Amino acid sequence: DYTCSYSHDSSGPWYQRTPSEYWSFLTVPMFSLFLTLRNHAPWKRKELLITVLISCMGWTCNHFSARAFPDRSDMTSAIGAFAVGFVSNLYGRFFSGNAFVIMITGILFQLPSGLGNGGLITFASENNSSGSSTSYLSGFQTALQLISVSVGLTVGLGISLVLIFPIQSRKRAGGIFSL
Repeated sequence: DYTCSYSHDSSGPWYQRTPSEYWSFLTVPMFSLFLTLRNHAPWKRKELLITVLISCMGWTCNHFSARAFPDRSDMTSAIGAFAVGFVSNLYGRFFSGNAFVIMITGILFQLPSGLGNGGLITFASENNSSGSSTSYLSGFQTALQLISVSVGLTVGLGISLVLIFPIQSRKRAGGIFSL
């Protein structure tokens, strides 16, 4: 039973009810903070707060674009990655910081958000009969969705990079993608 009907009762006590969507505005910053600390970010630096804010902004863009474009995980992940990349590259350009350090938590946050839009849980719930031909087809559809999310992340980050650094500088004489 993938609907959790045994443990979730809408008329039961508070711990059996499905939490409101407003809880995500509390849990997303906490998860982002702990994910940043898990990535060994020093907790006494100003980049910690900026990293948490940027990843929350990316999740917000991804969440509300998933409502506007249902079943389009490539587009929603591109919008979220664009928002994270744009703000991170602006920070890196104007404050002489490293944009990758600031954006890594936001990008790590984008992949599970993109898969939640009809991703792995849907695959598991539709794949009840093992060995059937539809289970192989749904497995390939899930793999295709993983690829589309990764392409969306790449496109969003690429567009944000081109918008922030449109002209080659002496520091980057070979272009954007050179070292």
